Amino acid sequence: MSNVIITVRGEHEDRYAPQEGVVRIAVHTEGRERAAVVDDATAQASPISTALEHRQKSGSVSHWTSERIAVWSDRPWIGEGQRSDLVHHASIQFTVVFVAAAELSSWIEEISTLDAVSVESVVWRLESASAARAESDAAERAVSVAVARAKAYAEALGLSSVIAMEVADSGMLSDAPATPSPPTAVYGMRAMAADASSQGLALRPDDIVVATTVDARFRAS
Repeated sequence: MSNVIITVRGEHEDRYAPQEGVVRIAVHTEGRERAAVVDDATAQASPISTALEHRQKSGSVSHWTSERIAVWSDRPWIGEGQRSDLVHHASIQFTVVFVAAAELSSWIEEISTLDAVSVESVVWRLESASAARAESDAAERAVSVAVARAKAYAEALGLSSVIAMEVADSGMLSDAPATPSPPTAVYGMRAMAADASSQGLALRPDDIVVATTVDARFRAS
């Protein structure tokens, strides 16, 4: 047995404590008078913007954005094939990035008492530089797993030399199918909320999972 081609897959997964919480909320108002609906939405959003500016200055919020007000109208069905009079809607969405889970919990508890505000999502993630390092580390370790597997196969065949021919993201070797899978997956779990009674709302984020899969081809002899 002179040369044998060995194709293997390497995987690696790491878990990290989340560093940032991204909250998306919406201020929504509705009514019969368009101008009044728009004014109400603007008035409801103004103190939220002011509070976020203070939180950003204090360091608990790294950055935040608000979209331009969206206004639309419809005639809701009221039963028996009839529609109501025209109803106007206005909505302003905010996206806020918190760097502390406790501050995020406090803010959500605060704004959840406002009738016009709805919390649309809370997603936890790594800071961008940390995420890049985590993905790089996972890829390096996945390749190491592939190399170790190739050596194990070669030794089982009585071969001692293993030389890499190809290394690629999963599904991207030269003869792989045309629909490769994502090479690195970063899973940011939504927050789990718990009612802590007198202590207020507490959000307990799950770990961030960074998983990488690579395919590799070796020549063993």
